[in-house]
Amino acid sequence: MHYDILAPVVEELSSLLNDARVELVLEGEDRGLYLLVRNDRKNFTLLLSPSRSLPRLHLVSAKPQSASDPHSLVLSLRSRIVGARMTGIALLNQDRVAEFRFARDADEYRLIFELTGSSTNLFFIDADSCILALYYPVSISEKAQRTLLIGARYVLPEKRTASPSSKKVHHVDEDPSPNKAAEAHFERLAEKQQTETVRSALRAPVGKALARAERLREALSNDLDAVQDPEPYRIKGDL
Repeated sequence: MHYDILAPVVEELSSLLNDARVELVLEGEDRGLYLLVRNDRKNFTLLLSPSRSLPRLHLVSAKPQSASDPHSLVLSLRSRIVGARMTGIALLNQDRVAEFRFARDADEYRLIFELTGSSTNLFFIDADSCILALYYPVSISEKAQRTLLIGARYVLPEKRTASPSSKKVHHVDEDPSPNKAAEAHFERLAEKQQTETVRSALRAPVGKALARAERLREALSNDLDAVQDPEPYRIKGDL
């Protein structure tokens, strides 16, 4: 999700959902994380999609169908933040890292959403920045700059060295609500992505069948070329 789309979305979320109460946490059939919250007698459905091919964050118009096998992160969120208040929403490091703060009774929690393409991930941490749950397991390696495992201390990605782009992003609706514009924009992208997936799935078997037919044609052609002129054998047979 481009920073120039994300920034106004988060700014609007901060104004709409400050002090909102979390009513429900669920995982949709699309594997997106959804927070159903209520504020000023209005209901909102917030999507945090950790899809690494199309990560996104924005409000959606309708509550999704719930997955029958929710992720362990979703179960952890349900047990701790349902009934909590959202006390803050912001971007960190002037980067594509969104922070959601929650308070329930005397407990404080944070949900960190790193919308960074192939390394997109969601982290649920406590007041001491201890990781309680995460969406994608992170293996330990010598090249890893951060240890991102349950029980470890969450550390932000390295701060950007360049300032965020101020160029206007094309193909986003000029809607007065950044969240509505983002929803429409990403719905189109998701539909296009799904169409490409179906097209690829159909092309694959057809391509294999064509390749097999071509190999067979070449084999038959080679066999015909290898056969000698049959006319002398026909004459001998007649005699």
